[in-house]
Order: sequence, then structure tokens, then C-alpha cells
Amino acid sequence: GLHEGTGKGTVVGLRQQTSDAITYANLAVSSAKAGNLSEAQTYAGQTINIIEGSGGSNYDASWGDVGDKYGILAYAADVNTHAAAAMSAAPNDSTINTYGPRVVDSGANVSTWATQARDDAWDARNTSSALVTQLYMLNASALLTKALNGYDADSDGTIEAITGEGGASQAYVAA
Repeated sequence: GLHEGTGKGTVVGLRQQTSDAITYANLAVSSAKAGNLSEAQTYAGQTINIIEGSGGSNYDASWGDVGDKYGILAYAADVNTHAAAAMSAAPNDSTINTYGPRVVDSGANVSTWATQARDDAWDARNTSSALVTQLYMLNASALLTKALNGYDADSDGTIEAITGEGGASQAYVAA
């Protein structure tokens, strides 16, 4: 895969794998748009593999190992676990108490959006229409873009590291 065997921190892995998943979702869109359903569905499967990682229940090695095999969902869970552990270990540290919740909220958003993207990619693999596959993967790409860059849910011009807004990039900054 793209980052297999490369040691990295959890927030770095979260950003890298989310970016990689966008790449494969977009490849699926392009293939579906060109009418190549089989290729589009392979890319959709690879998107699922990047999201799930090799420990995921929907992971299928026959689709190809294009990520680092750890998975966006595993990285997001680890980011939240590490942030919670830091907050627990240093309850009186104002910096950790300010930024820890931002990491947790952003990590939870990534998990939510990546899960929705995985479900769309799954549906894209299980249709006989290139157009329907394209539409599912367009949505998956949009969700993964939110997972990477966040989303200005309240339209205030700022993407904050809060529930419903922060993505992997905001978790990275807050960490």
C-alpha cells in the first residue's frame, strides 16, 4: 500500500489515509463516468479497504491493498483514545484540556463521515449501473473530503475542531 511499513503518528496516519481514500474514490468516479463499471467497483473496494483497514469486517484483500492496511476507522479510534488518555493523565494541564476535546470531536467526525463513505462505496460495488456507481462514489468522495478538511456546518466562515465540523486536518492542528 501507499504507506505500508511507514511508521507514523496516529493523526498523521489519519490524514494520509483519508487523503488516499479520496484519491481512490475519485478514481472510481472517473472510471464509472467512462463507463468502466468493473474498474470503478474495484476502486470502490479499494476505498473500502483504506477506510476499514485489514482488521475491518468489510476489508477484502482481493480488491487490492492500496492503503497502509491500518484504516481510517482504526486511526480515528486511536486518535480519540490517545487524546482521552492525555486528558486523563494531565487533568490540570490547560493546553491539553483546551485541545484534547477538539481532537476527540474531530476524530469522531472523521469516523462518522468515513463510515458513511464506506457505506456508499459498498453500495457502489453492489449495483449493475455505472451511473449509480458514479453517484455513490461522488457522495463517498464528498464525505471523505469532509473527513479530511472538515465542514463549516454553521456557515460562519470557519471550520472549527468541534462536533459536526472538524476533520482530520483540524485534529492534526489541535493535537
